[in-house]
This record gives sequence, structure tokens and C-alpha cells, in this order.
Amino acid sequence: MLTPKEIEQRRRDVDDALASQRLEGLEPDAQTVRQMQQYVDGQVELADVVAIFARRVAGGEVHG
Repeated sequence: MLTPKEIEQRRRDVDDALASQRLEGLEPDAQTVRQMQQYVDGQVELADVVAIFARRVAGGEVHG
């Protein structure tokens, strides 16, 4: 279980990553945003989110 401090750090990291994408003119899709929230909540690890996204890119579902 994550501590409140860990959750807050994950929230900041995710907010920064999503903001960076938006500054580059890219809008993260709903599935990616949901998975990032699951990471913040401690339901999945970041490596899992990255692996799922990579599979989606490889399958042509999203453009990375």
C-alpha cells in the first residue's frame, strides 16, 4: 500500500507527464489517462502502463 506522500509524488509525476504531452500538442487518450490514474492509486506499476501503451502503439491503436 502506498503512503500519502508516495501517492502525492505519483500525482505530481503524472500531472507533469500529461502536461508535457499537451505542451507538445498531443492529447493523451482516455485509456492512457485512466491507466495513469491507476498508477497514482497504486493499482498498477508504471512499467505496466508503459508496456500496455507500447502494445497499443505497436497495434496501431494509438500513435506514440
